[in-house]
Amino acid sequence: GTLGGGTPIGFVEKDWSNQEGASAKKLAAELENRDVVDIAPGISKMLAVKDAEEIDAVVKSAEATSACMNRFIIHEILRAVDKEKDIKHSELSQQVEDKVVNLKQYAKKLKVPFIQEDDFKNEFVDSC
Repeated sequence: GTLGGGTPIGFVEKDWSNQEGASAKKLAAELENRDVVDIAPGISKMLAVKDAEEIDAVVKSAEATSACMNRFIIHEILRAVDKEKDIKHSELSQQVEDKVVNLKQYAKKLKVPFIQEDDFKNEFVDSC
């Protein structure tokens, strides 16, 4: 349900149901009137048994995202720290998103062979 603006707060209702006088919606209402989203269905789907094709897709997505983080993002963070440069979280998030969305462009630098394959699709990789 919606309690107001701002970034949504994910919760699992069951986790809050045993707490005396507590509920995720009440907590969210106290924290800046944020939107509340029950993430239990998504977690259930994520933890569900997967077929071989889906497992392969998840593994490849994780490998590609990890390579992107290790090759580009960590270096950007270290450079900012070394130069005592202020970098906004939104700027760093945009850099991550730009790299992930354009993985094929960086395939050789990432040294992840399957990214260069014709059937590799960037939309199956997410930087969450």
